[in-house]
Amino acid sequence: MYQLTDEMADTFVKNLKNNTIQYHQFYNTDISAEENNLLLFNQLYKENTEMKRLNKTYYDIEVINDQDEFPDPEKHKFPVNSIATYNNIKNESVIFCILKNTNIVDEHEIYDGIITLYNKLIVDNDKYEVPNMKIRLLKFNTEEEMLAAFWEYLKE
Repeated sequence: MYQLTDEMADTFVKNLKNNTIQYHQFYNTDISAEENNLLLFNQLYKENTEMKRLNKTYYDIEVINDQDEFPDPEKHKFPVNSIATYNNIKNESVIFCILKNTNIVDEHEIYDGIITLYNKLIVDNDKYEVPNMKIRLLKFNTEEEMLAAFWEYLKE
């Protein structure tokens, strides 16, 4: 077994301090550690050189609130009547809603309103670039059904 003596360690430290040897020489190459690691990374992952996109889903929960207060998100004081989501990988918005507590009975009227709002806020706005986003409207009879479907969607 090879033993590092105190004299060898002192010589090593002295050579580092006076730049006789460089840190990148520990990788048995004549390039910097950063370049060496980049080469190793490219060799290991040459089949998949494209960086992966983080899969993010944004959501907005709406509640039925006939009181003059902003709902506390940590307390379930008011019933949930809709959840709007957007997923960046699928480029899709899914709207979960309960229609029984609204004056609107025709789901096409709701869908048309969503498309109109999307066009006004996203398509016609130069600040956003979300081309060809898919929009789905899912309707439910109860809050429990809607929340269960929402959680299943998040697990996809």
